[in-house]
Amino acid sequence: MRGTPKPNRVGRITAMHPHRAARRFAAVLVLWAAVQASSAAAAEIVLDVDAWNPTNTTTRVQAAFTAPVSRVVLRPAPGPWIVLPLVVAGDREIVIERGAVLEAMRGAFHGPGDSLLTLRAVSNVTLTGGGTLRMWPEDYAGPTYRPSEWRHTVRLHGAVNVRIDTLRIERSGGDGLYVGAGPSREPSRNIVVRDVVFDRHHRQGISVITVDDLLLERVVMQGTCGTAPRSGLDVEPNHPWEQVTGVRILDCVSADNHGAGFQFHLANLHATSTPVAIRLERCRAHGNRRAAFEWTGARDRGPTRGEIIVSDCELRSGTVSPIDIRNCGAGALSLVFRRVNVESGAARQPPVVLRSQRGFIHPLGGIQMEDVQVRLPDRETPPAAVRYESALPRLDRLGGHLHVVEPPEERRTDPFTAARLREWQPELTFADLPPLAIRSTECPPARELRSVRWRLRHDAEALLWPDADGVGEVAIEIGRSGQADRIEARAIGADGRTVLATNLSPSASVIWQFGPHGSPPWRLKLHGNTAAISLSNRRGNLRLCADSVVHLFGWEGAFALRVPPHSDQWAIVVVGSEPDEAVRAELTDRAGRVLGAADNIIRPVVLRGRPVEDGIVQLRCSRPSVGRLEDYSVTLSGCAPWLDPAPLSGGSGTERRPEAHR
Repeated sequence: MRGTPKPNRVGRITAMHPHRAARRFAAVLVLWAAVQASSAAAAEIVLDVDAWNPTNTTTRVQAAFTAPVSRVVLRPAPGPWIVLPLVVAGDREIVIERGAVLEAMRGAFHGPGDSLLTLRAVSNVTLTGGGTLRMWPEDYAGPTYRPSEWRHTVRLHGAVNVRIDTLRIERSGGDGLYVGAGPSREPSRNIVVRDVVFDRHHRQGISVITVDDLLLERVVMQGTCGTAPRSGLDVEPNHPWEQVTGVRILDCVSADNHGAGFQFHLANLHATSTPVAIRLERCRAHGNRRAAFEWTGARDRGPTRGEIIVSDCELRSGTVSPIDIRNCGAGALSLVFRRVNVESGAARQPPVVLRSQRGFIHPLGGIQMEDVQVRLPDRETPPAAVRYESALPRLDRLGGHLHVVEPPEERRTDPFTAARLREWQPELTFADLPPLAIRSTECPPARELRSVRWRLRHDAEALLWPDADGVGEVAIEIGRSGQADRIEARAIGADGRTVLATNLSPSASVIWQFGPHGSPPWRLKLHGNTAAISLSNRRGNLRLCADSVVHLFGWEGAFALRVPPHSDQWAIVVVGSEPDEAVRAELTDRAGRVLGAADNIIRPVVLRGRPVEDGIVQLRCSRPSVGRLEDYSVTLSGCAPWLDPAPLSGGSGTERRPEAHR
């Protein structure tokens, strides 16, 4: 029959009536169109007024943020889209349209880390649209909430290829944006934040913990107030293995924050960490309660390495120094300011301050000023100054010029060099004095009084010589501490071998005995963190090493010092602890002639050297007339690097030996 289909060898139809074939083809076209329409519908979810309710939209919004679609649109509704903490899946664009508000539910978010949006180990996400993300910091300060600074608005953990633009992000219980590590310590990568306003957050506008390739462009960070540090932007790694590389901050504003404008707290990145790479260009900071630009490097384990370039910026401050640079290691970091305008509005607050914090023993520097204008608050304030908590800091690798504007409008140009800083602060000249060239293992002279009980804080070192029988004995007592850290104690012989080692808990004590055989003198190394340490000799002679800063705690007594005979090229720096821990210091020769004295010392005081015929002086430390005697420190410059006990009638530096605790 004409038109009858005939099967081929495998049973397939090879022929069909023309009209039936046409109908079949049309059906296929309809099916294909339906599939295409269905696929297009699945590629996008639109949440409009039909999906909204006034109390809780978490279920609908969360489903959309994790559904297998490439685009989610949140449209304006009669009120905010109220939600509990949300998780965002990867490979999607989320459009929060202008007028739409995604808002944290009032009375919720009780978890310490509950955040509005969390992106954990995801990639290819865009948040955009002109809308608003909002939280309620006043809720989280309530009595039913556990205190926390981690209730962020947007939290990134190991996220890759994330773009956030054209949004308003406001009033979190922590940071507006947190950029941190992923589950396997991987940094977040390729993050772009553009045309976003971060307003009135509780900790930071933006916190950057670890990132590789971050762009902040035309971002406003304002009104941060709550948990310290309360900065507009805070770049602050938590661990040495984290990194801050490829960071570009362009055309951004940080204003009216209770902390710093642009803060780079890199104290946890030391010499073995990945070098930082940061550029700050065409940015403005004003109205912040702390510095407009604040940089902090590592105190120990080697200085923070890398490069930071600040160019074409305006940095203003009305209450503190606008540029505050702390622990900037001259041999490790390159910090360049180029075409920057700096204005200090507070009396006695220099536009540029370099700080050496307690425990930082490296030269300050690695800073270049290129076409930098500084406006002074008055004619008495220098353009730049050095602040130090203990040791006089050495200066190295400072270069460029400062174009200075003095009231009313007088202008001059000053070189930004170590020599000019020493002109402004003459005591800095003592920082470069080499120690007196005497062997540190030389036995101290025999004295009528051989017993001493040092009261120390933080790290300490001492040398113990044996008595006539070849035996040395020392008692170590650890005071109470608010920290649970254990204190490391180690004894090393003159041959370099460790003789004794232990860890001590707060409130613990131990007595160590050495000899009569071995390799004296024995060097005692104590790493005390914040605990107070009592160190006393029960047998033998004990000398305190002073080749760096010596931190004392409530100790009264007198030190004997070796200084260059017939020379004034030496100095002693004494500093208390703000706000009210002070000390009185008096420097005399062996005849009792006063060479220098100061009372109520809180900030660093330099006792300048005077010629002494026999090269022996005494430094007596005692209670101040105002304040309380607790934490203070002593730094020697140009002297022999140790402190010997000196007789002092009635002083606790020569008090009786402590009871034995074995």
